[in-house]
Amino acid sequence: SNQAQKMSNGSDVHAMFVYSKRLETFLGWPYVSKDGAKCVAEKMAATGFFRPNPESEPDLARCFMCKKEMEGWEPNDDPHDEHRMHSSKCPFLHDKGKDLLDITIADDIKLFYVKEIQSALKASEKFLAEFNQKHETCCDELKN
Repeated sequence: SNQAQKMSNGSDVHAMFVYSKRLETFLGWPYVSKDGAKCVAEKMAATGFFRPNPESEPDLARCFMCKKEMEGWEPNDDPHDEHRMHSSKCPFLHDKGKDLLDITIADDIKLFYVKEIQSALKASEKFLAEFNQKHETCCDELKN
């Protein structure tokens, strides 16, 4: 449903594929370049991050692609380095032979499909693990 695609702040999850929409979530972000900070709003958004709940969790950032959440940002934290360190397999970071801001519509579509495939794989892995657990339980019961 449409409601399922909404974040708690009312933003559309799919809108977070767009840099300018991610950047909008950083309004009021405390780190700015004039203070020498590296984790400025523009770099956060360019690296795939958005703020899902700016009112209740002001320094929580989530990657739109891998869903990695990070908080406790320090001014000298580089968003790209932190993202790569904590979510090294994020497709958004690996699909780049170019600047993170030079994403084409075709790139977005490719990332969208990669994300959907990852979600489906995770759901099937969870289902398979639950199925195997139930199978083992049934087998044990039959043996007894």
